[in-house]
Order: sequence, then structure tokens, then C-alpha cells
Amino acid sequence: MPLDSIVAAHNMDMLGKGRVTDVKFGGPSQVQMLGARRLSSDFGDVIDSLNAVREETMAIDYSWDRTNALNRFCRSDQVNYFRQTIPVTYFSTGYSLDYHQPTDEPQYVDYEHSARVGRFVYDIMRTIADRPERLRVLPLEERDMSAQC
Repeated sequence: MPLDSIVAAHNMDMLGKGRVTDVKFGGPSQVQMLGARRLSSDFGDVIDSLNAVREETMAIDYSWDRTNALNRFCRSDQVNYFRQTIPVTYFSTGYSLDYHQPTDEPQYVDYEHSARVGRFVYDIMRTIADRPERLRVLPLEERDMSAQC
């Protein structure tokens, strides 16, 4: 697919856990979001506006987008789109206590929470796809380059 035909990229990673007992700020509507305003403030605005009117709103945690101690933004699949100046966002429910441990098994997954995040991301993608114009990419001097990848 030609890069110039890609309007935005969405990455969903580590969505199996998300309970209060699993991750910081966890809960049934919790989702972490990184990157939505780094290249396009429009992208983040569309997501927040959509979330405000959805029947099934999400509690978006933006804190990982700024603390970046583990450089999560630059270590995941969306970074190559970011490098090509394609607006991206990364959705996660966070690192659970048993991340990559033997107890990180399917019977502990919160499937309803994962489905809720999936519906949210679908609504975002549909809204972006149905827009009459592309997301505006910020001029270089206005981009958030706080995560150097």
C-alpha cells in the first residue's frame, strides 16, 4: 500500500489486562494512549471529541505519553509510521504485574475490557476514515518530538 494513501495508524498492544489489580489507573473503561498529538493535534482532538459523545466512554490515561521512562512510544509498531510523518496513536491497558511471566495466560485476560477498547479504536478509525479531509500534520517546529526514536 502506498504510504501517501495511509491517513493514520493505530497500534493496539497489551490489551489483555486492565483491571485495577493489574495496572496503575486500571478499571473497566481504562485505556492508555500515546502519540495522538505528536504529529497532528487534529488527531488527538478527534479522539477526545469522539470519546466525549460515545455512549461507552473511555477513561484515557495520557501519562505514559509524557513519562516515557521505558520509551514505549519508540519501542512499538507505530514508530515506523511516525517516522514517515503519518499520524499515529498507540493504545494499551498497560504493563500488568505478570507481563511476560508464566502466569500471563489467556484465562486471566479481561475479554470484555479488551472488546471495549476494540470498539473504541474501531469508532476512531471509522471517524478518521469518514472525514472529508486528511488530518493536518503540524509544521516541523510544532511537532512533539519529546520521544526521540
